[in-house]
Amino acid sequence: MRRVAWVTAALLAYPLLVLVVAAGVAAYQPEGPETAVLRTFDADGTAHDNVVRVLRDGQQLWIGSAMWSRRWHARLDTNADVALIPDDLPASYFTAVPLATAESRATVQRLMGRDERALYTLGRLLRGFAPVLPVRLDARRLDVPSPAS
Repeated sequence: MRRVAWVTAALLAYPLLVLVVAAGVAAYQPEGPETAVLRTFDADGTAHDNVVRVLRDGQQLWIGSAMWSRRWHARLDTNADVALIPDDLPASYFTAVPLATAESRATVQRLMGRDERALYTLGRLLRGFAPVLPVRLDARRLDVPSPAS
């Protein structure tokens, strides 16, 4: 009976832990050497800033969205034009390309540290094993109209 109580408590506590971690990340938006502010725009042009981890694969920049709460990712369907603002430096402008291929997912997971099993697995565990949604950032010249314009 005692074992059933422990298993039940663990099954109830885990989703709460995932919610607490997600709320903490959303409220605190931790910044570090691999993070930048991603500015997305909704349908009426209102800007929204989120701190994201920027992953580099050579010259190509990626963002690996691996949290359940990711409204910024949904805004890319409306407007793929984004600004990336690292450490209060001038913004760089990109077209965000969400990809759902196995290859892009594997690339982003590798860049997120999948090969460093313990830390990667702990991070995934604390995020409730949310699916990784890769976003490739393609550089955009400001003198060329964007496709969304």
